[in-house]
Amino acid sequence: MDVAAEVRAEAARQGVPISHLAEAARVTPKTCARKLRGHSGITTIDLWNFAHALGVDASELVARAEKADLERR
Repeated sequence: MDVAAEVRAEAARQGVPISHLAEAARVTPKTCARKLRGHSGITTIDLWNFAHALGVDASELVARAEKADLERR
């Protein structure tokens, strides 16, 4: 399940820059980019902060990631 991909996709749909997500998650833009590329883990708190910054529920991002995972199988 790739929650980071869903965060990236939602940010792209909304035109939200990584710098905004980084600020919301209280991490540097470099750290944020690493998390969203899957080079570093996304914590539950990160996910909640990213979702809040994007105006969506964290559970919605997780559900989308699960759906995408099932569709790939």
